[in-house]
This record gives sequence, C-alpha cells and structure tokens, in this order.
Amino acid sequence: MPELTWTTFVSKHLTAHLVAAIVPVNRGPVAPSHLQELRQLMGKLIDRFKLSGDFAVKVARDTHVPALYICPEIHIAFERRHDADRLAAGVQARRASEYAGWASQRQFLLDPLAALDIAAALVEAGAWDDQPGEGISKRA
Repeated sequence: MPELTWTTFVSKHLTAHLVAAIVPVNRGPVAPSHLQELRQLMGKLIDRFKLSGDFAVKVARDTHVPALYICPEIHIAFERRHDADRLAAGVQARRASEYAGWASQRQFLLDPLAALDIAAALVEAGAWDDQPGEGISKRA
C-alpha cells in the first residue's frame, strides 16, 4: 500500500496502530536533517514489508520518553495491526501506553546502533542502492 500523508491517514482511520521510534537526545537538539535521514531509513524498512493496509509516517519533535527529557520521535501509523506487529517485531518494539487514541502502541529506541543495524540489514537485503549515509552513524 502507498504511504498516506499523516493528516489523511488519521482522518481516514479512526482506530489505528502506532509504532514510535524514540530518537535519543545527547546534549542538544537533534538536527532536522538527521531526523529526515532516520525517517527515510524507517521508510526504506517499511518498504521491505508487503503491507496489507494503509500507513503513514511523521516526525514528532516535541514528545517525551522518559519524562525528564524531550526526545523527538518518528511515528509510524498502520491501518492493520498485522502490519504494525511485523514492524514492531523487526525492531523489537515494546508495548507502550503514553500515546492516547491508538488501538495498539509500541515504541523502540532508534539510537545510532539501532539505525546502523537497520541500515546494514537493508544493505544485505539489497534494499539500499548505495551505502547508508555516514550521517546515520555520526549524528544523534
């Protein structure tokens, strides 16, 4: 299924399933370009799955986890639970409860090591035409 815009997705699917990638913050804000690289990385990973329903991806810059820190997140919403379950299993996401309004919700830490693991798996699978950008390993 093709990716929908976030607004279109949430208006079309009142009960959907969320997988949230938490981008850890070290000492300062995360560069917008790095967040876009991570969003593209997650998009390439999602493309590897043969989804049975709609999905949408957005960067959420002002979220919390843990509560003492402000961490940007990449939210991936799925129409069908099966699709969300497959991604959640692939990135070892755990159940969460802090996102209101979702039929199911999981989250995982998308730190530099996790990003490199995902990129390496995509390269191995032939899903990345060139080597992943150095920005994935050096920023965050």
